[in-house]
Amino acid sequence: MNKKKDKMIALLAFAIILIIMVIDIGVTWGKNKSSAYYLIILAAIPFAALGIFAYRKIRYYKTFEKVRYGWGKEVKRKRDFKSIKGLFNYIDKDSFYIDDQTWDDLDMNIVYSKVDRTHTSPGEQALYAMLRTPELSYEKLDKRKKVMDIFQNDSNLREEIGAILFNIGKQRKNYITSLLWEDLPQKTILKPLFNIAAILAYGSIASIVFFGKTAILTFVLPVFTMNLFTHYKIKEKIEGQLLSIRYLSSVIRGANKISRYDDLEIKEYTEELKKLAHICRSIPKKSGLILPESTDVLFEYAKIFSLKEVRSFYAVLDEIRKNADSLRRLYILLGEVDALLSVASFRNGLKHYVEPEFIEGGCSMKVENIFHPLLENPVANSIEINDEGIIITGSNMSGKSTFLRTIGVNILFAQTICTCLAESYLASFFRIMTSISRADNIMGGKSYYLAEAEALLRIVNASGEKIPCFCIIDEVFRGTNSVERICASSEILNYLVNRNSIVIIATHDLELAEMLKENYKCYYFSEKVGQEGLNFDYTIKKGISNTRNAVKLMDYIGYPKSIIDGTNNRINKFIEDKK
Repeated sequence: MNKKKDKMIALLAFAIILIIMVIDIGVTWGKNKSSAYYLIILAAIPFAALGIFAYRKIRYYKTFEKVRYGWGKEVKRKRDFKSIKGLFNYIDKDSFYIDDQTWDDLDMNIVYSKVDRTHTSPGEQALYAMLRTPELSYEKLDKRKKVMDIFQNDSNLREEIGAILFNIGKQRKNYITSLLWEDLPQKTILKPLFNIAAILAYGSIASIVFFGKTAILTFVLPVFTMNLFTHYKIKEKIEGQLLSIRYLSSVIRGANKISRYDDLEIKEYTEELKKLAHICRSIPKKSGLILPESTDVLFEYAKIFSLKEVRSFYAVLDEIRKNADSLRRLYILLGEVDALLSVASFRNGLKHYVEPEFIEGGCSMKVENIFHPLLENPVANSIEINDEGIIITGSNMSGKSTFLRTIGVNILFAQTICTCLAESYLASFFRIMTSISRADNIMGGKSYYLAEAEALLRIVNASGEKIPCFCIIDEVFRGTNSVERICASSEILNYLVNRNSIVIIATHDLELAEMLKENYKCYYFSEKVGQEGLNFDYTIKKGISNTRNAVKLMDYIGYPKSIIDGTNNRINKFIEDKK
């Protein structure tokens, strides 16, 4: 590719030199021979065309270089999640999807940013929607896997498609989903008047032939003033839609280019994109003059004078109304291609990953050496769960919450992008529900306890369905007294585990772990105390934790010795009294 680019640069330089030489010859030799002068100047045109060709090829090869350089690398940029969430907000949610609580509990905005290497607005929106809509059967996941595999293995294909997507780019202010999914502006009764105004504009220009300079003040200037006012008055109202139509035209043209690839694994996408791009072909044509403001003043004035942009806008709106379903489908399909290319790049940048294996039916999971995607130096852990619950105890900062999120994120990855950060992943299909990050809602008037109770009720109500629910809970009812906390927690957790659910809970309540032994396996995380403080190994172990580190941490960060000694004395007395 570099050799081709170098050739084009040389060709461009050669063309520029030839143009300069021809013009110089024309000016020097043809001054007194008007016909020769113009003929020699015209001779520069082919060289100019050659230069334009070379320039476009250079841009094309630079795009390829950017796509190739970015492959497998994380893209760090500021993301507007309000816009990124746009497609997810509009699509039908007949099947299971990840609710806001679970998404936030798993820090999925940050995880999404780790995965996202998309080039287009449809791509980043489709990837987001994909991650929020786990599949509950293998059929669609298998199709995604095949597309990602070919992108990973065929560098030419991914670079060519990547270059097309790169040139589409992202819409800065994402109005396009509202253009496609919300109600379009009403058909205006003024549309015929815009056409009449355009006729008057052309007529006023023609009147100069008959009336000379008088026509400029009598006809041209009044018509221009009227159309100038109309242009900016209308444009003020439709600016957002104009931006979206320009971008939509780029999306359609890009989809048409991608549709020319007939590789077997992506044929399902390309064949449908071809049909849809053909149906929507009139939109790029009719939006040809809906362009960003040009530096060419004469061109801008010509658009304003004839109301060409306004008339094109309403003509395109009619086409969008007529082909709304096809446009939405095209937008989603192109977005999925970009999203799957992004996931393939994400995979390529991982040191290790595995494609998941699924169990039809049942309620079980077996993972080996699973880890979290956001950790630089993660400690891998393994666990096996079969129709039971898991209760995890351990000290503060020992790794309980991270492990919960590790399991949740990988279940989500498995059922969306066929990618698990583990050595092996074998599990049933799950509906995922979490209750991890809760807080007082001052503005909403909710206490911590009420927020907890509502978060858990979501999970209770989601249990008992045909597809098992994977329930991830970090502590239960921390916002109330110990007696009610333990009694209510044990009842809820036993209820869930008996309703086609896997429950994995982290808790500091060792009493709760003892009460749930019948239906729950016990695991724990621990630490060692040395001269340098606490040393965590972040490795899960079977059993119940017998260590506490809250007071040790207080001591380590510098609490007065009297407080530390007093606390330890109270703890020892409490333990003795319980005996």
